[in-house]
Amino acid sequence: MAFGYPGPFGPGTPGTEYAVTGGPFEVWTSIAMAVPMISSTVARLHDRGLSARWLWWWFVPMIGFLVTFVPSALWAGHPGPNRYGPPPGVPGEPVAA
Repeated sequence: MAFGYPGPFGPGTPGTEYAVTGGPFEVWTSIAMAVPMISSTVARLHDRGLSARWLWWWFVPMIGFLVTFVPSALWAGHPGPNRYGPPPGVPGEPVAA
């Protein structure tokens, strides 16, 4: 109940904000996780040599997620350097602090 739910496992009462959002804890967790999600997706797109502009696909319903999911999660990164720099973990490359 501390997280906004009226009972231990039940959904919120219909017509209240907790029925839609799940409570304040869920809202703040989603907001906090947005930054790491976006930055890790951009890093993977850069590993493939793709621009962060590919994130605009997220605003296209139904297919937008798949358009960015396939290159960032299913395809391997380029083995050599691209316009965004060398791939992570290349031996002999200095690590940025």
